[in-house]
Amino acid sequence: MKKLFFIFIGILGTGLFAQRLTDHFVVTTKGDTLYGHLKYQSSEGELHNQIKIKVNDTLKYTFKASEIVYFEEGLNEYYSFVPDGQKEHFFMRLWASGEFYELFEWEVPASISKKKNLIEYRPLLRKKGDTEFIDLIHHNWKKQLAHEFKDYTELSTDILKGRYPMDEMNHIIDRYNEWKEDLNDGF
Repeated sequence: MKKLFFIFIGILGTGLFAQRLTDHFVVTTKGDTLYGHLKYQSSEGELHNQIKIKVNDTLKYTFKASEIVYFEEGLNEYYSFVPDGQKEHFFMRLWASGEFYELFEWEVPASISKKKNLIEYRPLLRKKGDTEFIDLIHHNWKKQLAHEFKDYTELSTDILKGRYPMDEMNHIIDRYNEWKEDLNDGF
């Protein structure tokens, strides 16, 4: 009987653990965490400003971006935010994170994008703990990052010399955060 009990507990525990690994989740502004299958993109692949979660075959929810704090799908983490000049919430993907700076990527919806025929992605930099973002403008991002990280002269120089293409901006943030952590550990 004991053996049967432990086998049952083992199977139950494995099933619960496996479900946590395979499912995705959202955290609402009310503090609820819901696990299930997420849908947050349109058929064209554009990010919505709402998310649907299917918890099981009969339990489904739809939330506006303003009702969500955070959601995770696989390795991707998304946060809800209100961009400058907008009144509604949208989702942005966490691209790089560290103790000092975070880098996000916002896929601008076609309905408000200035680039009507192209998908527009905007990188947004934020000091950890701040509420304001620095919008890294496509034609000026190198100067903006070099100025922001001027205390790390070698990195600022590498940025201005073009050693990092725009799609590797996350490596710049990681490098700065690691340098700053090492610097602080030395004291």
